[in-house]
Amino acid sequence: MTAGRGLLLLLACTAAVPSASAATADPRRSELETLEGTVLALEEVAGESDLPVLVAHLDRGDGREPARVLLAPRAVLEEIELEVEVGDRIKVRVFADEGTPFRVHRLRNETRGTMAKLRTLSRVPLWSSTGAWQGGGPHGPRGLGPHGQPPVERGRPPGGGAGPGGPPGR
Repeated sequence: MTAGRGLLLLLACTAAVPSASAATADPRRSELETLEGTVLALEEVAGESDLPVLVAHLDRGDGREPARVLLAPRAVLEEIELEVEVGDRIKVRVFADEGTPFRVHRLRNETRGTMAKLRTLSRVPLWSSTGAWQGGGPHGPRGLGPHGQPPVERGRPPGGGAGPGGPPGR
């Protein structure tokens, strides 16, 4: 058998065998779709984890009916200091294969310059016990911490001194 025929036979055999990743793919994962627009209204609905969840009505500016996107419980958004108000321009990654309201994977509030991930790619809310919520604030403007403060230099005490283990003081 020539090398060319051997390679052709190998390719034909591997094409017929499904890949391990296809066989073990998580059926709850789906394509994410990006929606963006202006928040027209906010409402609370019965939602995940037995908590009322905030839904934003999003005007996409294309003449279609506003998209309803399922954010998170108001208390969770307050805890991470992620504000969403009527009139804000937001960009969301949603699980588009579900009915509305669409569950939001990630939210970016372009009006306020903040962003937070709300659900895993397997649709688990990050505020639930299985979502391993880490708390903390959203990502603020580049170069600033979640509360707008400048970044802290690790290993240097305030005032720029040498700190313990550095050169002896004067």
